[in-house]
Amino acid sequence: MVLDILLVLIAIATIMLSWCSRLEAKDLFVKPYYKVLQDPQDKRIHEKEPCNRIGLVGVPWDWSTGGDPGARHAPRLLRDNIYASPDYSPSKGQLPCKPKDYGDIILYPRNWEKTKRIIREASRKLFEENKFTLFLGGDHSITGPILEGLLEVYDCVGLVMLDAHFDLRSISGGVTSGSWLYELYQTHRNRIKTVIIGIGEYSNPSYLANRAKELGISFYGVRDVWTRIEEIYRDLKDLKETCQVHYITLDIDHLDSTYAPGVNSPSSPGLHPRETIQILDYVLNNMNVKGADIVEIVPIKDNGNRTIRLASKLALYMLHGVII
Repeated sequence: MVLDILLVLIAIATIMLSWCSRLEAKDLFVKPYYKVLQDPQDKRIHEKEPCNRIGLVGVPWDWSTGGDPGARHAPRLLRDNIYASPDYSPSKGQLPCKPKDYGDIILYPRNWEKTKRIIREASRKLFEENKFTLFLGGDHSITGPILEGLLEVYDCVGLVMLDAHFDLRSISGGVTSGSWLYELYQTHRNRIKTVIIGIGEYSNPSYLANRAKELGISFYGVRDVWTRIEEIYRDLKDLKETCQVHYITLDIDHLDSTYAPGVNSPSSPGLHPRETIQILDYVLNNMNVKGADIVEIVPIKDNGNRTIRLASKLALYMLHGVII
């Protein structure tokens, strides 16, 4: 009897060992436990209600660049970062609403003449509907037709341009996004006044500086921002008094490449983001800004999305500045 019981126990143990040898992979691991932050009071930008007459639009164009393409992908990445951001700034308080997003302007790759017309028409519509519109580029050539759209609504535009380059080239071959301002002045010289801030050290041929002087364009280099900021503010005050409305264009390559590596022409030395924000503070607080753009971000060159993240914060800073 005892022997029979022992034989049965041995048989059971043998069967159990056989089962263990046939266990599937799913039986060998414990499922991980993830804790996701659940904070209903942590509001992100995408959860806000749209603002009244504050617009946002993408302009995914980069066929005018002489450098590496890729800026056409920046509007989508900028949106992702803007909308995923919390709605609070310690300096400005809570952002009360989000911009009305019009999506992207429908463009025509490699057909710049048709694309310019579409950008100009869309911009005019946006400036008529909104008190402020933010344009997400794209290479810097988009600013020309945007300003032409603004000039269809207003007689004179004061342009505040943060850029390491003059964008006053006249070329005989190839493509460049560095000629748009010169082309704009050929048609609208008496209706646009410009102050350029952040011209890079040893980044431009001397004929462009001479051309800027001939056109009556005020410009300041990186070192001027460090040593002559009050003079810059005086020029901006004159710009305010000369034209009834104003526009900001941010070519992200004006920032030092430490903070903005994802551009075609990195600047070093360039401006610190603190200096850019100080200039934006003055313009947004003292001038009648109807629009702004952020251009020349090349995501494929960005290191850890540093440029996109910084640019999205500057976008929010400008939006918050015109909303409050």
